[in-house]
Amino acid sequence: MAESLGGRLWITAPNEPEHEFEIKTTVVRIGRAREPDNDLAIEHGWVSRAHARIYCDRLPYRIQDLRSRNGTSLNDVLLPPGEIVSLNDGDIIAIGMFRLRFEAPVQDLEAEEPVEPEEVLAGLSVRRLRQRPAAAEEPSRDALEGLRLRRRRPPPTPPTELPPWEPGMGERPPERFAGMPTRRSRLLQYLPTIFWENDFLGRFLLIPEDMLAPEQEIIDNFDLFLDPMTAPESFLPWLNEWLGGIADETWPTEIQRKVLREASWLYQHRGTYAGLEHYLRLATDCEPEIMENVDGAFSFRVILHTGGKPADQGMVESIIEFNRPAHTVYTLEIDTSKPPEPPEPSEGGEAESGLAEAQTVEGPEPTESSQPDESPPDEGSVDSAETEGTPSDTE
Repeated sequence: MAESLGGRLWITAPNEPEHEFEIKTTVVRIGRAREPDNDLAIEHGWVSRAHARIYCDRLPYRIQDLRSRNGTSLNDVLLPPGEIVSLNDGDIIAIGMFRLRFEAPVQDLEAEEPVEPEEVLAGLSVRRLRQRPAAAEEPSRDALEGLRLRRRRPPPTPPTELPPWEPGMGERPPERFAGMPTRRSRLLQYLPTIFWENDFLGRFLLIPEDMLAPEQEIIDNFDLFLDPMTAPESFLPWLNEWLGGIADETWPTEIQRKVLREASWLYQHRGTYAGLEHYLRLATDCEPEIMENVDGAFSFRVILHTGGKPADQGMVESIIEFNRPAHTVYTLEIDTSKPPEPPEPSEGGEAESGLAEAQTVEGPEPTESSQPDESPPDEGSVDSAETEGTPSDTE
């Protein structure tokens, strides 16, 4: 590997003295993993396995955050993930709880001895240059009035942002994808370093990056699609098919999310009293009451107390059909009556309730007949009980 131009990193850690790291390679890999994965290993939970890189092949040195979990800061400014930023002498790089002070390399240029002109001109042939003709007289002001001066226009600067869209400007342009850079594409990091300083290429690669960014974000965050509470509504039918169609696609979205989230538990308790009760409570937000063997053997009755709220009878019946054992029959009752409202307390309600709590109800005193007979049994009764079960000696 080619050697770098030098330079140092002065590392400061909590409760540790400052120590030096000498830059010897063209790329310094920083992360939690040890060699050979990283050149500078920082073993801490806030540091990713592959956290950042410092490119030292030419001046100025550059630093890049490798999309680490907790990020990398340069002079207390968080670096954009994946973008390459120049380093200057004295910059402070923050990685987790660690501070890395960058010391740029010093180029020692040896002073060259002055060379005498005679030594330089020795062996060279001297050629006399042709003299230029004398400059013509300057034209008069009257002659310049008829000439049209044409000033050279400077090259146009590329626009940094699109002008805001207003009515009457035609079709509304698509909105920029969240997190997209505006000046330089992050795809430059996958090209050789000779292309990184090309401004036109950095802007040109924004086109394919903007096209591929949604698919890349979906792949990077696909775990959110597998969670019913965070998955898009259009992805819920896929989850429902993967889980055996436990929820109906015609149900409201919030009910589908609740049922799919509890699918594992519902399958484990399918066909049980607890499983049916929990399923009905999830789907209807009402309190079910289940009574077994009321109308005969292998039968049960479901009473759904809605508390005055509307209930979808078709949904309730489909849930019962999904969870009931195959050899059972059921009857369904939906109680739409509202629960009774608590009575309003009277003026002396607090005092009366306090008296009621203080009063105790005394029951009748126990009589002798109610007391348990703790006296030992008669000897005769024991003998008679023993003789009833044993044959006589005469026999």
